[in-house]
Amino acid sequence: MNKLFRYILFLSLFVVSITQAQSFGFGCLGLSGVYAGYSVQKYEPLGLNAYIKFISDPDDPNVDVFGEASGYRFGANIFRAQFDRYFFSIKGFYQFLEENHTVDILRVELPASDEYKLRLDYWGIGIDFGVPLFHFLDWKIIDGGVTFSNFNFTSRLNINSDNLAEIEYDQPKTYVGYYVATGLVIHLVKDYLSLEGTAFYNQLRADHLESTDGLNQMPPKIFSENFIDSGGFNGLVQLNIGVPL
Repeated sequence: MNKLFRYILFLSLFVVSITQAQSFGFGCLGLSGVYAGYSVQKYEPLGLNAYIKFISDPDDPNVDVFGEASGYRFGANIFRAQFDRYFFSIKGFYQFLEENHTVDILRVELPASDEYKLRLDYWGIGIDFGVPLFHFLDWKIIDGGVTFSNFNFTSRLNINSDNLAEIEYDQPKTYVGYYVATGLVIHLVKDYLSLEGTAFYNQLRADHLESTDGLNQMPPKIFSENFIDSGGFNGLVQLNIGVPL
């Protein structure tokens, strides 16, 4: 939390210094506003996939495993300082991603399957810096920040199409990660409407998840791998609605 405090303090001082600079005529505040987008996230759930392969039907060579989630991001540009040759922004967002699989499992002479649903929800704060390339196109050279994740996993056992048991697992504590990114912004209506495409590396991690009754964990203790060992690349396309200040 000390690192988070220092990060927020840095952003606050940064905003104050820019506001003072603009009062002396070095630029103008450009945009605040909101945005919404669609995102795809790669990640490495080594422990989860090891468990799925362990309980799956050995006669099924094509067992679905986790590793690519998709969903939506909603956020706000707290402000964007716009200068002639560069710009930077401070932003906050909430992102929720989901991945689902059904796996055939071996139960005594009965058709059985497990349905799995994994939610990768997190919110974050960040800052970006970029330059205008043309009057309609900007390049975000660097975009980075911190994220606060909360993962949820649901396992549902079905036998002969009947749901017999469902277990829900949650992350014991919030994990603080980070992301770095770069992207392009296409101005559809200058200062009011833009389309943004961003490529991220997003760091994610979860040692294990615990069931809501506290009796189980995922992956079980016999597995040495982390539930999610690392993050990966994330692609985002979003629509920005700006409000000139």
